[in-house]
Amino acid sequence: MEFADGLSFLEPHATVWRANKISARAVPVEVSLESETRLGFEVRYDTGEKAGVSRAFLREIPPRKSG
Repeated sequence: MEFADGLSFLEPHATVWRANKISARAVPVEVSLESETRLGFEVRYDTGEKAGVSRAFLREIPPRKSG
């Protein structure tokens, strides 16, 4: 997932889809911080499906410098 400020969190979509039983054609439309524990993210798809992604799953990559 790449955010507006350029911060990216990488996990192959296939891994998230399989773990959450999301249809392979679903396109992410919104990512939000999990509200109760704040230990992960919730990804919402254009199909209405939702996936939970633990922060433990994610690797942080710093924003690219504009140049």
